[in-house]
Amino acid sequence: MKYLLSLILLVSLSNASMLLDKKNLCIEDYYVTNDGYFHFLKSSTGRWNSVTSTNYAGSVLYGYDYNSSDNSCRRNANNITASNLGLSYQDYGLIMALSAVLFSSIVIFFLTSFLIGF
Repeated sequence: MKYLLSLILLVSLSNASMLLDKKNLCIEDYYVTNDGYFHFLKSSTGRWNSVTSTNYAGSVLYGYDYNSSDNSCRRNANNITASNLGLSYQDYGLIMALSAVLFSSIVIFFLTSFLIGF
């Protein structure tokens, strides 16, 4: 059980990168300001950069991992699974979250009914 909790904590702390398709680079985060700037945090350097066009936000693809050894951006296994099922990365994450809520609700129901029964 201790190893399972450690694995769950490790998976929840892992951070997936995004691919900025127009510039073909991995980014960790981005935001768009009101004055028309698109700011992004490069995975390779960890520094914020900006460009003046806001249409870059439409070219951000989720579900990629940054590989620092060869400075590349690769699709992660969850994204491949989601695309094989015909789902977007966000839909796949939503289904995973809903199934986790359903599973935990069932566990809590039976756990409380067992404890109340005694």
